[in-house]
Amino acid sequence: MHAFERIVIGNPEHTSGALTVSTLCTEAGISRATYYRSRSAKIITGLLRTPDPPRPQTDTVTADIARLKKAERTLRSPHAAEQREARETITAYANHTLSARPAAPWHPSP
Repeated sequence: MHAFERIVIGNPEHTSGALTVSTLCTEAGISRATYYRSRSAKIITGLLRTPDPPRPQTDTVTADIARLKKAERTLRSPHAAEQREARETITAYANHTLSARPAAPWHPSP
């Protein structure tokens, strides 16, 4: 079923994504005989025979992706500022510590 879902949503890992029994078997890594013995073969074969198999609308998926990316940027933005401030503070402490440390006395090599 995972192979079928990957093909239907348009994200195949091992095939071109054509919605056929052959590509489904290749995507799942099973033989056609194994496919036809499975419990879900009748259901999937019935879906494949329908004139227009269910696939997500490209525009809807694209809009969802854009919306989710925007939401992710909104959520990451405050954390990025906090991380930047923490790095600046660490750098300032490190520079202060290094400048406050007395220099080691110089000894010439024998």
